[in-house]
Amino acid sequence: MADDVQVGRMVNAVRISRNRRQADVAARASVSGTTVSRLERGLIDGMTVAALRAISRALEMPPIVSLGWRSPAPAAQTTRRATRHPIAQGAFRGLYTTRIRGA
Repeated sequence: MADDVQVGRMVNAVRISRNRRQADVAARASVSGTTVSRLERGLIDGMTVAALRAISRALEMPPIVSLGWRSPAPAAQTTRRATRHPIAQGAFRGLYTTRIRGA
């Protein structure tokens, strides 16, 4: 929550430094003025990633949200055969409390 407030303050500071009103940013980002206001107050819960990115583009600032993590392999790809591989066994160690048959 505290991070959300810091993000909101940063967005507010950038908007003011660019001499723009919330309504101007909302129009450029194609979002409502309420969305910009909520962001500046740190009320980010429920906002879409698309809205956050649009606002950052409207303010010509670095992205507010960056999804750069690597997700684990989808469950369909982690078959029993895949878990038999020594590297996979190391990757899955500690994720399960029961031993997988044949592993």
